[in-house]
Amino acid sequence: LLTSPFLHAALVMALVCALWPPSTSWAERTIAVIPSLLGLTLAGYAILLAIGSEKFLKRLARPGNAKKSVLENLSTSFLHFVLVQAAALMLALIAESLAIPVRALLTEYASEALAATVRFACRWLGWTAMFYSITCSLAATFRLFRMVGWFVRDISGSSQQ
Repeated sequence: LLTSPFLHAALVMALVCALWPPSTSWAERTIAVIPSLLGLTLAGYAILLAIGSEKFLKRLARPGNAKKSVLENLSTSFLHFVLVQAAALMLALIAESLAIPVRALLTEYASEALAATVRFACRWLGWTAMFYSITCSLAATFRLFRMVGWFVRDISGSSQQ
């Protein structure tokens, strides 16, 4: 995870949004964006499983060199993607419900510097979760695209026989 270019991109984009916050909060934006992305993810996975012939899916299900099949690796990617999206959405919903009480506590009991630091850290964490969800969608899309290429080669190879 720490070597993931998708996480690195998410951290940089989140830093920009945390330093120069847009007009809507990260929680509002996450709640608006992630459910649609989550639906698209699940639909894409369903299409993936429906697109191939039984012969093609059996070939993908064979264990490879890493003791896991291509289908298992692809399913793991989609599971990771769905978990990241669900975590980002849950984080945003919790943040929305706690925004007013936490703001009141910070105003009442924390110094202005500490309150500003906590607000910045929360913004950065929230934007990171949302952007990581989006960049994970790119990773899953690249894997799907690669698999479609295998499917096309499989179809053209079997049509020549």
